[in-house]
Amino acid sequence: MNIDTLIHLHREWQRTGHDYSSLDPQIKRAARLADRAFHEARDEAITEFAASRGWKRAQHRFTLPMLAAGRPGRNTTNDYCWSPQLDMERNTTLAWDHPFFFRDPHRPYRPAGVVVHLYSCKPDPENKYAAQLAAIYGLNFEPLPWSWYYPGECLAGVYTRNAVARATSKNTDRHEGHYAL
Repeated sequence: MNIDTLIHLHREWQRTGHDYSSLDPQIKRAARLADRAFHEARDEAITEFAASRGWKRAQHRFTLPMLAAGRPGRNTTNDYCWSPQLDMERNTTLAWDHPFFFRDPHRPYRPAGVVVHLYSCKPDPENKYAAQLAAIYGLNFEPLPWSWYYPGECLAGVYTRNAVARATSKNTDRHEGHYAL
């Protein structure tokens, strides 16, 4: 999927105003087709991104502390309480917005990365807030060339564990069928 096609489909979808009820039936059909085409193209872009990194899209959300620890499994009570607002006083939406979650494709399905789409083209084009949030957990933040969430308007980036953390979590001991961390 190329960025120009995705931008075009997104603009067609936006032009309808996302409200199909007041539209002429012929325009309504075209708007729904544009909506479907955009979302199918976005899903294709997500699948291509995951495949390029050897990941799969996660079915469940996880937190940055879980990503940093490489901890598979469900959220714990403390994870449900995690929010970027706990770590940063201001500008959290410049570091964490519209997340897409990815895991390793094989057991124990460790968290591999979180792609965020930030409305920071104007307020934070250097991603300093995202880098600050990544540093709190010892993660890497890598800007991506384009956003599949809102192409042309959002900046995208991916939070990942650093190489040392990945090596450590892959070498953990098995104990009673579970990975001890």
